[in-house]
Amino acid sequence: MAGHSIRTILVAIAIAIAAPASARDAPPIHYDIAVHADGVVDVRASTTIDDTGSLALAAPWPGADDIRVDRGRVDTSAPGRWVVHAAPGDVVTLTWRPRRSTHPDTIGYDTWQSVLVRSDAVVAAGQSIFALPEDVEARKATVRWSVPTDWRVSTTLIQGTQSMRQVRLSGFMAGTRVVTETRELTGATLRVSSLDTSRGDTAATADAVAAAVTRIVPPKRRHDITVNLVGMNDAFAALSTSALPRGAMSYRTRSMSPGVERARLVLAAVQDDDPDIDAATAWYTQGFAAWRAMTMIRPLIEPADLARMLDETTVRYGDSPFRRVPNARVAAEFGTSPDLRRMAAARGELFASLLDARIREATSGTASLQDALARMPDDPDDPGAALMQAVTAVGGGDIGPVYRRYIVDGELLQLPRNAYGACFSVGTVADWSGWQTQHVFAKAGCEAPPSPTLVSTGT
Repeated sequence: MAGHSIRTILVAIAIAIAAPASARDAPPIHYDIAVHADGVVDVRASTTIDDTGSLALAAPWPGADDIRVDRGRVDTSAPGRWVVHAAPGDVVTLTWRPRRSTHPDTIGYDTWQSVLVRSDAVVAAGQSIFALPEDVEARKATVRWSVPTDWRVSTTLIQGTQSMRQVRLSGFMAGTRVVTETRELTGATLRVSSLDTSRGDTAATADAVAAAVTRIVPPKRRHDITVNLVGMNDAFAALSTSALPRGAMSYRTRSMSPGVERARLVLAAVQDDDPDIDAATAWYTQGFAAWRAMTMIRPLIEPADLARMLDETTVRYGDSPFRRVPNARVAAEFGTSPDLRRMAAARGELFASLLDARIREATSGTASLQDALARMPDDPDDPGAALMQAVTAVGGGDIGPVYRRYIVDGELLQLPRNAYGACFSVGTVADWSGWQTQHVFAKAGCEAPPSPTLVSTGT
């Protein structure tokens, strides 16, 4: 398909004419994407220059060509940065052509940031199409698009107003061969769309993700989810998945097991990186959701693949400079630090693993953390108190001291060697500087369990 290409991709920014009332009221940005039958994509809009007389933008990744502005001038001399200069109050139109990937069928480290162009399809991440204002948190965006009648669009963007963060962390797929499976859940709609993957794979992924959301995410915290699956022709087994605020994007070669992809998409669907959730309880809402998802996906993948996913959590926690911060600091700084949010979720997931091992040991294997969670409300106001009561009720003893130590006070959490069962071991490894991080290893000789089909109940 490398012989076919989109001849022109034009992107233009537009901003409604409105004077900012404060630093938090910077003019919104409007992006209008038009996909044409001949493969041309135009994105047009306008922007109002504020009283500073300039607008600084982060350029699309990995670059763009034919950068133009209809009034004033645009300075592109700094790598990855554009600055539009015009008179305050001017409405300017900026256009450019994002650079498309030179390997649309090969998975690389930057695939998730690239514009993949094929004969009858376009797949792109928001960062590869849009030039984004550097004061991204201070602005809103509106986005609209149109496509030919025989093209379908699958995107995490919405037609209308949204946060600039959602634009930046978005996925966009359009084409004539896009296949979509829809699952209606209480409080949300799940759409899984695929390009160059089978209808059966698409349906199985939709069932697995829907089952996880149904069982793990309380209805009041659900939102619409869009998952885009892109089949790649690379001969090597490779996978690249990216969790987005409203869904996920995944690129998988045909020789790669779909089970690992589904496992990662299940995890992405139940654990949003959302800065607006209740920060004080993120250890539970994000961390325990991830732990429950991991228990669901265990039958889907080989022990070695599961060990790698578990290891990612221990490393995310163990390598974080925030791993010893108390929960009060997590709550105070949660909205401003993605690294802190990821640490909080990892801490909660590891704490869940610790409790599960503790309950199994205390009850000689007759109960687990799942039994305790089944006694709790779906979305408790005080998950710490509810968890302590539930663990005691199933025979796990008093977890108050460990809860205060690891969650409230933020002491370094270390898992016992056998926390993940007989097929895995947990060990501590020091790097060249002496920094110690726990890792998870799969033991030789363990067989993968049979892989059941996860089917949603639709509730």
